[in-house]
Amino acid sequence: WTEACNMLEADAWVCVPHLADEEYITQMATMFRDNLDPEAKIYVEYSNELWNWLFQQAQWGESQLDQNIPWPERLAPRIAEVMQIWTDVFGAESDRLVRVVAGQHGWFDITDRIYGQMVDDEKDHLVDAISPAGYMNIDAPQLASLGAAATAQDVISGAATFTFDPNEWAMQGWYQHAQLAGQNGKQLVFYEGGQHFTPDPWGTVQPYNVALLEAQIAPEMYTLYQQLFDTLASLSVEDIQFMHFSFITPL
Repeated sequence: WTEACNMLEADAWVCVPHLADEEYITQMATMFRDNLDPEAKIYVEYSNELWNWLFQQAQWGESQLDQNIPWPERLAPRIAEVMQIWTDVFGAESDRLVRVVAGQHGWFDITDRIYGQMVDDEKDHLVDAISPAGYMNIDAPQLASLGAAATAQDVISGAATFTFDPNEWAMQGWYQHAQLAGQNGKQLVFYEGGQHFTPDPWGTVQPYNVALLEAQIAPEMYTLYQQLFDTLASLSVEDIQFMHFSFITPL
């Protein structure tokens, strides 16, 4: 990890495994402290999508963490413990860290409640950034109505209309996360994002699947991404870190 970041002169984003014990986390933080270019930032997130029931970490967190604290608030003490270890390891160099609390893009209540618990526990000083995802989604009902006649342009134009509609959940989620970050003096960052053009239901074969594939190489995709970047940039007066999911390369 550190070698790749140093070679690319890039900041690092690391996800601490949900089952990592104190010794593992300490060694992980020490490795980054001692081997990453000291000019690079390290974005630290505890696990990934702890609220996503498709993933084992959500099942574990709900069943194994303090049952006296409601869900998802019970995630907050563990996040604080992890961030405290990183802070202790870096010590005087803690300004190299950006400690992230990530939430569900379209379900702001999750982020709000986790961060609120950290405030109640007086651990919010261990948070530097609030992070939703930054995905663009298809207009599935529209594409379903078009079926096999759907084109790449239909996919992209529908995604733009749906994603950037201020009355839809995508824009509402971004506004709410930006407001939470701004009101509490935290950075706004995006732990994942990009186009999320998958059939509905996910993993199924739909008549419009060919159009989803064709949209991947359509020139209009460039304009769509510019709209995404411009929209997210408008949410903060500071530069925004955006982690694209996943690997991308020019043709």
